[in-house]
Amino acid sequence: MSTRRLSHLAVGGAVLAAVAGAVASWAWPASGAPGALTVERGLVYDVADGAPLHLDVYLPAHDRPVPAVVLVHGGGWVSGGRANYGVVAPAMARAGLVAVSVDYTLARGDRATFPLAAEEVLDAVAYVRHHAGAWGVDPGAIGMMGDSAGAHLALLAAVDPTLVRPAEPVEAVVGWSGPYDLVSWRPDVGVLSGTAAMLRNDMAAFVGCGGGVDSTPCVAEEMAASPDRVARPGVPPALLVTSERYGPFCEIVDPIQTDLMANALRSVGGSVDVVHTGVCGHALGYTRSQLAGTLAFLTHTLG
Repeated sequence: MSTRRLSHLAVGGAVLAAVAGAVASWAWPASGAPGALTVERGLVYDVADGAPLHLDVYLPAHDRPVPAVVLVHGGGWVSGGRANYGVVAPAMARAGLVAVSVDYTLARGDRATFPLAAEEVLDAVAYVRHHAGAWGVDPGAIGMMGDSAGAHLALLAAVDPTLVRPAEPVEAVVGWSGPYDLVSWRPDVGVLSGTAAMLRNDMAAFVGCGGGVDSTPCVAEEMAASPDRVARPGVPPALLVTSERYGPFCEIVDPIQTDLMANALRSVGGSVDVVHTGVCGHALGYTRSQLAGTLAFLTHTLG
């Protein structure tokens, strides 16, 4: 684990449908419903510029090694935290997966966090793999899932695991509402109004340049930070979710970003399933409609 550089700064539809049917009964347990579940909160998995980074582990009752999923929260790279997955993580654990929700260093005006945040996500994967025996995790069956900016980080870490030495590969990756091509991602003022400038400024804070809807793009930085631009052969199977409904009160990341990522993965031989839902939402707003299908993908892919 690292004390990091801030101071230096193809699963078929029929298969998915079948497995989704099997998990639908437990995807949404009633409030207070019994379930064999243990939670370990606030474990320190890394240190960045003297500040500890934490994760929460949701453990199912199991008597054999099971897959694990590292959950990467959204928030425009500048906000949010591991508590964002307070609904999804327990549901995953009740489905028989070890769910690990992680914090990472957030960007701010004077502190860009590319590639640091993606490296920290991979450090979390390494931490899970290191504790596989204690948690009953199959070390060869670790996946990642992220939403919004977390989807971007999860895909970036998954398609370029050499961000960290030694590499920390994962065996599956899920992205909900991710912006994957930062070079072309120019949120539409006509569609999103003031939200567009906010999204651009968040991205500028992350990569350390640019900002504002009309600013000159810093192409070199944006290209290096775009998972669709750095995908290479050997990428893990992926599930990408977005909405057909683009707008300020629905999906605020243009759905074409999902298509660009899918095309990039396919171009290097990757297996990818894409969902363009008709649901109006963004990121974890898809939980009720998409969690069962996501669990189907993960359980099928990770075994």
